[in-house]
Formats: sequence, structure tokens, C-alpha cells
Amino acid sequence: MPTTLAKEISGYTNNIKDNINNKNFGFIFSSDNNQLDGKDVKQITVYKARSMQMVNNEYECIYKTLAATYITRMMRAQTGDYKHDNVVSFFSANPMSQKSRWIGKTGYVNSIMASGDDMSYDIEEEYNICNVNLNFNGNSKNLEIVLNKNAAI
Repeated sequence: MPTTLAKEISGYTNNIKDNINNKNFGFIFSSDNNQLDGKDVKQITVYKARSMQMVNNEYECIYKTLAATYITRMMRAQTGDYKHDNVVSFFSANPMSQKSRWIGKTGYVNSIMASGDDMSYDIEEEYNICNVNLNFNGNSKNLEIVLNKNAAI
């Protein structure tokens, strides 16, 4: 399946590809050279699309896994490796916070947050942990982020 994403350097090994093929289960984006209808595909393609993460002996929907991974990576980048004060800003009601921007763009097909979705957080000061609660229109996913110990509280 072609995407609108530009090709990158391949981010997986043949071992990962073999493992996915053996289990016939997995999902990776591929920058391999492919053709569709006799034409070279110049975007990333989806190599396999049967994938959900195993959570508590059940498969979790791929949108939860992809959104959670993206959100944690954006948090890490925008908060300087999970600095406490920056995490609070990330989730603030300020219209320029990342959460507000995602919530404000729920009408797009590939939005991080869709209509009916929400995200909240709770910081356990004693343990320096941030619990992120993602709600995907009634389906939840919880993330535990260890905050940067060197950050001001």
C-alpha cells in the first residue's frame, strides 16, 4: 500500500522482515523499491498490515499503538527528554500547547486525535512518573513516562 510519506533510509533489518513473514503478522513501513501498475513507487509503502500489539494476552488495535508511539516520541522531542515543566506545558490548556493543537485538528483523516478522543496526564511526584491516559472515543490506552530527574519541579 503506497503512502504519501517520502522514502527514508530503511529502518528495519532483514531479521525483522523474516520474523514478520514467518509469523505472517506485523507492520512496518518500507522504503524498498516497489512498483505499482508498472510505475516506480516514490513514497514509503506498508510492507505488512496485519498488526496489533499484544497487551494482556489480547491484540491491541494498531491505531492505539501507532498513536501512542507517535505521542511519546513527540513528547520526548518537545519536552527535552521529559522535563517536568515542559511536560506540564505539553498538556496545558494553552492554545499553543501540543495537546491543544492536536485536539484542534480532529477533522483530518490522519489526525493524531479524532473527534471523541482525549488525552490527560497525572504526575506522581514521589516516583517522578507521568501517567498519560489516551482515550480513543471510549477505548483507552495508558502510558507511563519516567520524567527527567534533572528537571525542575
